[in-house]
Amino acid sequence: MNDKKDFPARKPNRLTKFDYSKNGAYFITICAKDKKCILSNIAGQIKSYTTNKYGMILWQRSYYDHIIRDEDDYINTCEYINNNALKW
Repeated sequence: MNDKKDFPARKPNRLTKFDYSKNGAYFITICAKDKKCILSNIAGQIKSYTTNKYGMILWQRSYYDHIIRDEDDYINTCEYINNNALKW
């Protein structure tokens, strides 16, 4: 059995002392394993659904999330999403 010390340290996925149960806007990215272009329209629980459907791991571990803090942050995030899609 492996000890936790055998695994590389990963950054925490959650903002310390933030109440995630509150209503709010969140920006979350998910990446396909080996950055394969397999996504078109994204539905809820896509990572779980597709992994179960294909019977193999399709996703990179971890993810990036960002709490939208105000209107400017929301606009900047929307611009990032629109511009990032153009790169593909």
